Amino acid sequence: MRHLLILILSAGIAGAQTAETKAKASEPAKPSKSRQPAPAEAKAATAQPAGPKADAAQPAAVPAKGGQQRSDGSGPSAAAAPKERRQPARHAKANDRPAQRPKIKVSPDKRQEPPEAKPPQAAAPATPTRQPASETPLAAVGALTLQRGADFEVTGVVPGSEAESMGLLPGDRLTHLGASALGTAKTARDSVQGLAPGTRLYGVAVRGLGTQPLAGKALPLKPAFVRSPEDLSAHEATLKERLMTQGQTSAEAAVKNAPRQEFKILAGQSFWVRFPKGIPVDAKPGDVLSGEATTAVCTDQSLDFLSLPPKSLFWAKLVEANGPSQTRNLRPFFFKMKLQGGSYYPIAARVVDISGDQRLIRVSPGGTVVMAYNEDLSPDLKIKVELVEPVTIIEPPGFYGAGPGLWIKTRDDGPGFKVSHVIPGRSAQSLGLKTGDVIMAIDGSKASTFDFASALAAIYGRAGTEVKLGVIRSKDEPTAKEKSETVTLKRGVTIASGDATPLPLPYAPKDGKPGL
Repeated sequence: MRHLLILILSAGIAGAQTAETKAKASEPAKPSKSRQPAPAEAKAATAQPAGPKADAAQPAAVPAKGGQQRSDGSGPSAAAAPKERRQPARHAKANDRPAQRPKIKVSPDKRQEPPEAKPPQAAAPATPTRQPASETPLAAVGALTLQRGADFEVTGVVPGSEAESMGLLPGDRLTHLGASALGTAKTARDSVQGLAPGTRLYGVAVRGLGTQPLAGKALPLKPAFVRSPEDLSAHEATLKERLMTQGQTSAEAAVKNAPRQEFKILAGQSFWVRFPKGIPVDAKPGDVLSGEATTAVCTDQSLDFLSLPPKSLFWAKLVEANGPSQTRNLRPFFFKMKLQGGSYYPIAARVVDISGDQRLIRVSPGGTVVMAYNEDLSPDLKIKVELVEPVTIIEPPGFYGAGPGLWIKTRDDGPGFKVSHVIPGRSAQSLGLKTGDVIMAIDGSKASTFDFASALAAIYGRAGTEVKLGVIRSKDEPTAKEKSETVTLKRGVTIASGDATPLPLPYAPKDGKPGL
């Protein structure tokens, strides 16, 4: 019995499940909200023509029983076959994409970029109350100022300006300039520009706790108008050309008629030369030796001018440099000289004498130096040279050194130089100098610091100038305790009745003849 009841209940439950399955199959399927239409379905929905209503879509064809298909969905198996799910109208609308708008081509230069966002600007600082340094209305007179209220504080003064001539100082507060009070920059500028040439610049300034009146120098007058060559009239231009032509002609005539600046040093003039490097023992014919003059040659016997200054340079060539086994023969021939302060000149000169021990070294009449085989010409030895031919020199007036009317020689018994000649009518004689006086100083320098050539070059100089000599008179015996007397001599002048007259230059004509 129990088994019978179980079977009945199982059959009832199975029938109920079959009825529920059939009921669910006959009902239309509800669309899911989360389900998206498949690409094939969306394509089919888009291809169908739109009807009067969006939801009146044609049902899909269902195959009929026996292989026939009916378009209205009716037939024997219509109820049994599951109906195709219809797409909701809202899904069809969502899939119907609107037609795209035509693209508009925009040229790159006409494309409008969106405006860039500007960063927020900081607030501008407060404007200072004082006047900027660039606005200095008194700069025209050399004052740099800052305006403070109705006054102008001076911050700087240009040296040599009108403001400095007024006595204006940095830190002053200028209140008045001229006859007007300074209130604004325009007033200050107008007071400066309104000053006429020749008037004084004056004003009032507060300095410290007091008031300081200021007054400057008169402003310079403006130069008168000067015409340029372009401003000349036709008549003036013609006159200018005529005067220039006359001036050129006159200058050419003056140069042509001017005395020739030539002076001839006659043959037979002699001077002493030393070789600073000596003459080496191994010197051979063809070697060139260089020396310098230790004395000078004057233009004439008056000793007024020098034609061959001391320290002039000379060059000699060894013509002969041999001899017997016990002697050595050297025969130099001088062929060129360079005057001190002047030019080069060719010369022809030979040796006539030599200093030193005459037992060991001598000069033959032909100008050959004969010495012992092992002897050498040291830099201390001096050779006396004589011109074989005259030499014509052409030098400007400033070349000829002028003397004060005396000649000197080296002392053997003490320091200084002894006066050997005094020329009548010259500056030395007018001051009472005599032969035998001792010169102890030249232009403030001790005579012991000079050799003969340097002392002679210091005593002689440009005509018209002065030289100071420290002299001990010949009547006094020079001792260490005595002091020399300083005398001032004038070079290149002749003294007559107390008046100094310049001497003519060596190349100036004398008695209608050119200078020799």
